Formats: sequence, C-alpha cells, structure tokens
Amino acid sequence: MRVIALAAALAMSVIPALAATHTQVIECPIGGSLWFRVRGGDVHITRATDPEHIMLRYTPDPKKPDEENKVRIRSYVHGSQIQLEIKAPVSLSVDAELEVPSPISLEVHMTGGDLTVEGVDGDKNLQLLAGDLKVDVGTLQKVGTAEVSVRVGDVDVPPSDRSADGWATLGGIKATASIDSTPTQALATLASSPSDS
Repeated sequence: MRVIALAAALAMSVIPALAATHTQVIECPIGGSLWFRVRGGDVHITRATDPEHIMLRYTPDPKKPDEENKVRIRSYVHGSQIQLEIKAPVSLSVDAELEVPSPISLEVHMTGGDLTVEGVDGDKNLQLLAGDLKVDVGTLQKVGTAEVSVRVGDVDVPPSDRSADGWATLGGIKATASIDSTPTQALATLASSPSDS
C-alpha cells in the first residue's frame, strides 16, 4: 500500500500545476489607442464585443508557480491613450489574450514570443524582437498605416491579391510592403493608398 501511495505522490509531483489565468478589465475611451508591452510570452489580440473596455487575460508559466505572484499589471491613461504593461521576472513568460475595441490604434512591444492580431481595425505598430507575427487580412482593411518589425522570426501578413508591381490589394485599399533587411533586422512597413481598381 505504501508503494502505491509513494508512486502516486511522485507522479503528482511531476505533473505541472494548472496555470492560473487572471483577468483585468480596463476602461477605454472610444476612438482611443492602446500601447501594450510584455517581455516574454505569446500574445493574441482580437476584437472585443464591448466598445468601451479592454479585457486582458494573462497566464504565467505554470512551470514556475513560485514566481506567479511577482507578475504586475500596470495601466495608465494619457488622454485617449491606454498604456498597459505586464511586468514579470525575466525568467517568467506570461501568455496574454487581449480583447480590444475596434477600431483602435494599436502599438505593441514584445521581447520574445508569438504575436497574433485578428479582426482589429486601426493603425498598427507591432514590434517583436524574437518570435512569429501574424496579422489577418481583415485587420488591414481599415488601416491607415501599419508597421511591423521582427528581428528573429517570421512575419505573416497574407495579401488577398498581388500584382506585378509589388502592390497588394487588401479589401479596397492598396498596400505596399517594403522590406529593409540588415543582418539583425527585417522591417516591413505597409502604407495604404486608394485602390486604382
């Protein structure tokens, strides 16, 4: 009987605890902008059903339960801009899901992890040091400017159509992607103009 109890205790100590997901709601002025920063973790940003609030759900790495209580959320309002930051120890990654009003001007800064933006209209400035960046086509249909920067990783901004001169038509706007590559950085900038077609 002791052997079974000991085996069960050992098995339970190997299984990581389920990560706790925390939720925070931030009031957002209509037509405002969001500046968001997180050091490490995957971030998924989607359109909210509530036009006046930003919903943040975040989950610290479940393999490091001792550090979960060291995560801090900082939010500030400067005029119509919301500044939101997830602060965590360097050794702790924090995954986040953001539901934001649309349209919203969005500026995101990440050190590492994957960033996905879906269904959010408005200008974009997405800066990622290492990881993959994916922005859906629908997100680019009502955008004035979008700038994305990834130093190590992939950028996936799929055009719906591409012409021979390098322009891509994205739902009624014409966008061009210019790539500036150096050994340490690839920078893609999308600038929209009225479609000729």
